[in-house]
Amino acid sequence: MDQSKPLLEAIVDDDAPSRTALGRLRVDHESLARMEVRLSLRPRVLLADDYPDMVKAVSRLLALDCEIVGSVADGGALLEAAQRLQPDVIVLDVNLPNVHSLEAARESAGKTADLAQR
Repeated sequence: MDQSKPLLEAIVDDDAPSRTALGRLRVDHESLARMEVRLSLRPRVLLADDYPDMVKAVSRLLALDCEIVGSVADGGALLEAAQRLQPDVIVLDVNLPNVHSLEAARESAGKTADLAQR
């Protein structure tokens, strides 16, 4: 195997299977395409909580099945981040500082609906 090839190219190259701790790994182009589709199907999640330990715990819990696109610590930042990041799901603390969580959720949902109608 040519050591100058990028890792992904070396894995996809049928003529040069890579060795791993588990043995030989062969990935054809069709399998790689299925993996890429699976990764893109993960929901994009925005976390909103003013306790960093809670953000860390929830992030670890969701990271295997979701793409964590960001985290914020207050309602005002939630509104800005939701509009900028366009997450599929927002996980939020009920009592965020600055803008109450329920109000922030209503505003985020309204802005998302406006964007979907355009």
